[in-house]
Order: sequence, then structure tokens, then C-alpha cells
Amino acid sequence: MVPPDVTDPASMLLDADATTRNHLRGLRAGTGRAADRSGRLAMQAAIDWLEGPAQAQRCLLEDRVLPALVEAMAGSDAVCLRDLAERLANERSQLDRCWRAKMRPQLATGASGAAELQAWISAFEGHLRRIDDELLPMIPRLLDDEALDALGRACRVSLCEVHPSAPTGADT
Repeated sequence: MVPPDVTDPASMLLDADATTRNHLRGLRAGTGRAADRSGRLAMQAAIDWLEGPAQAQRCLLEDRVLPALVEAMAGSDAVCLRDLAERLANERSQLDRCWRAKMRPQLATGASGAAELQAWISAFEGHLRRIDDELLPMIPRLLDDEALDALGRACRVSLCEVHPSAPTGADT
């Protein structure tokens, strides 16, 4: 268990991704059980998470993490990181557009579209894997202690103010 005063932003963001994956699994399972109470609760919990803390994390990544990492890198490495950042931001924009235009309305109306939802969930899980594998490991390697502390505070505030049960790093 990590002490409650942990401010390691990479761990907090990894925890948030793990929670997002759990909610995606709940959404996947909930669509098959939409008629029963536990299925509806799993779907609503996933919706609440995806529209709250998952969006807060997206903002953290795009507004704080990526610019800090690019600033910490020099030369051609920064170009590669900018390309990675742009690719991840575009993926997430596409996922969010699809969520708002198709997935969320289908869930709200109970319309079928299970195959399409399953494909969207798989795409989102792949996006999270790329963040976890390619982006988050760079945080402790590239950012100095001051930048890590500031990012840790931003993670704690952003993730917790949007959803009090969001991971703070103390939940692992």
C-alpha cells in the first residue's frame, strides 16, 4: 500500500487508467445484463466515471503532462514526443466523439449496438495501454522533482475534485 501522502503523478495516472479499465469491463459486462439491477448499476458507474474522472485525466494528460514532457526533452526527441502526444490526443478525441455521438445515446435508450460498443471498449482499452506503456513511464525519467511535485498536486486535485472516489495513489 502506498502512503496517503504519495504525490507520484505517474502512479496516480496509472491508477486512474486501471480504474477506467475496470469500468470499461463493467460496461462490457453490464450491456449483457442491462435488464437487471447490477447490470444497470455497472453501466451507470462506468458512464459516471467516463464523463467525470476519465475526462479530468484526459485534461491532465493533454494540458499538463504532455507539455511538461515536451519541454523537458530537447531536439529531435521532442519531435518524436510531440508526434506521440498528437497521436494519443487524436485517438482520445475520436473515442470521445464516438462516445458522445453513439455509445452514450445507445446506453441511455437501451438500444442494441453491443458489437459497436464492444469495439469502442476495445479501442479505448488499447488507447489506455499505449498511454501506460509509452507515455507514463516518461514522467519520472524526464521531469525534475519540482515538476513531479507540481504534477502530483494537479493530479490529486483534478482527479479528486471531479470524483471523490477517484484514485489518489493511496488506493494501491
